[in-house]
Amino acid sequence: MRGYVVDACVAAKWYLPEEHRAEALLLLKPGTGLYVPTLIDVELASVMCKKVRSGQLMPHKAAEFMHSFHRAPVIRHSVRSLVDLALDLAIQTRQSVYDSIYLALAVRRRLRLVTADRRFAEGLAPTIYVSRVIWVGGMKPEM
Repeated sequence: MRGYVVDACVAAKWYLPEEHRAEALLLLKPGTGLYVPTLIDVELASVMCKKVRSGQLMPHKAAEFMHSFHRAPVIRHSVRSLVDLALDLAIQTRQSVYDSIYLALAVRRRLRLVTADRRFAEGLAPTIYVSRVIWVGGMKPEM
């Protein structure tokens, strides 16, 4: 089984018609282990809320998408178990603690993180963690 850590922006693409949705959906292939920190539920709800407030999404659809995500084939990991490493990574890489939670999970599980945050992915270029991150727009069907 292959596995990846996915961030909230990638998970949002599973439900919303956004750029790079097709690439994000590749991750849902059977046999792919998907790992997320529990923080993702709050971050995904925030994405849905912003879409509702901007008029891009009806409230009932946002609730429906959140219920679908609760049933998604992801393995959740406690933020509590990741926060110390995430703080260290955030300091080392000059990235946010929120993004570093996902990176910490990837480091801890020895997996790669798939992110839709291009700025975050590019921000890791000068660090030793660059090999841990895949920008969703660069994914290929064979991944």
